[in-house]
Amino acid sequence: MRGEYFFEVVVLRNKYIIFVAAALVLLVLGGGVYMYLQGGEDMEAMEPLDSKDIPKEVLIWLDLDKTNSGYAAFYGQGSLFLAVKLGQRPTGGYSVTIGDCKQEDCRVTVCVQENKPSPWDMVTQVLTYPSGVASFECHEPPEIVCFTTKSGSVLAQVPVEKLGTE
Repeated sequence: MRGEYFFEVVVLRNKYIIFVAAALVLLVLGGGVYMYLQGGEDMEAMEPLDSKDIPKEVLIWLDLDKTNSGYAAFYGQGSLFLAVKLGQRPTGGYSVTIGDCKQEDCRVTVCVQENKPSPWDMVTQVLTYPSGVASFECHEPPEIVCFTTKSGSVLAQVPVEKLGTE
């Protein structure tokens, strides 16, 4: 009888060890998949503009049809203004990062990343309309701006609009 009890304890202990090992493997693999889906490496973010530094035409574009996502580029005052709106989101915690801007002749390529709250984050329970605007000095206006993801997928190609202050 004592031998049967010892055998049951050993089997239960081995099952517990196997369960813990499997949980650790899933945790490590899950973290790797999460990093892959998030794009892995961080991009070099451009400084977002404060609303007082954004031209009124860009602010108007951001406010028009804000429930839908969109991409736009504006040239004025010797700068290229890059605008992204993510559309309507169900809670707070969403934001957009604009970065890794490269200019090649008459084309500019810029990387855009949507930042989402984690499922365990405490966020406001209100509809939000995340957007972002960044700018960089550009002596000649490019013809086209290509917005891409970190992995290189093209999100949008838009013509550059000239601001009325020129």
